[in-house]
Amino acid sequence: MSFIGNWPLGTIAVNRYASGWIHPDQVQVHHESSGAYSLSPCCDSGVQLLALLPASGSGQTADLNRQWWHLDVRDPEDYWERGLADAGVGEEIGVAVHWIDQHVGSGASRRQAQVGGRVEDWNRNIVHPAQLSTAGSEFCLHPAEPTWFVDCSGPHQWRIQVTASQNRSLNLTVIEG
Repeated sequence: MSFIGNWPLGTIAVNRYASGWIHPDQVQVHHESSGAYSLSPCCDSGVQLLALLPASGSGQTADLNRQWWHLDVRDPEDYWERGLADAGVGEEIGVAVHWIDQHVGSGASRRQAQVGGRVEDWNRNIVHPAQLSTAGSEFCLHPAEPTWFVDCSGPHQWRIQVTASQNRSLNLTVIEG
């Protein structure tokens, strides 16, 4: 359903959720100062979407917030995700982060940008996706620069540590900055 250039890529979790393909029980919204989550890749029975709300968020669920980060697990070995490795995004299972901005509306008007990637205008179709954050990595997010990973030694709102799990899932530890 999605592509990076000419390479097939599975649909991101927020769009699968909006389409009714993900049950609400497979969505977690981070509300605490810190927390631990296990995220599963597409089509597994576990949690497939983690929403991180910026500090200025209303405390509402992800459906009612206008801006938030979306984290999901992508597996380049999955048939529907085979474009990830071909596009140079990663060859190991990892976390992708998107900034969701619904100020322009909802549904088809929702805007999303992969954090750390670069997307030119739709007609030019130039996409430089960010690398997946694999087990053993960490990254930081800040609402002042929502579409970029920020230096963890500087100001940040969230530090996310990624570790391996016993199954195809990844464990995420979210720590307030």
